[in-house]
Amino acid sequence: MDFSSVSLYSLPTTSRERNPQQFWERLNLEQRQKWLQRLQPLYYQIILCYFRDAPDLQEQIARFTDIAYQINLPISEILGIHVQFMDEITKQLRLEGRSEELVLDYRLTLIDVIAHLCERYRRAMAETPGGAG
Repeated sequence: MDFSSVSLYSLPTTSRERNPQQFWERLNLEQRQKWLQRLQPLYYQIILCYFRDAPDLQEQIARFTDIAYQINLPISEILGIHVQFMDEITKQLRLEGRSEELVLDYRLTLIDVIAHLCERYRRAMAETPGGAG
């Protein structure tokens, strides 16, 4: 996978630049809901553009993963966003009498987003003193 376009998006990349007070595990329920309300549309846009030749797809993925990195969002929350949207798409496909197998292809989107997030963490670790690199 090519992550070169991710680096073009310039939010803080090292753990020194993140604010631990804003990490997911320290947020209250209302703050978490606000972040999810911001992240869901970003993720949905990624899903909708993923199998098209969207010129800004990598930037959209970078934006999503930048936010997820900044707030230390657990992978389980990303998975929850993905599953929720896939459920909505599945219901719509059923109403239209179409095959639901289409949603299986979107596992690639989830894997790609998680891979980008892992790359963010890897780069941050490599840049911090005592990190791997």
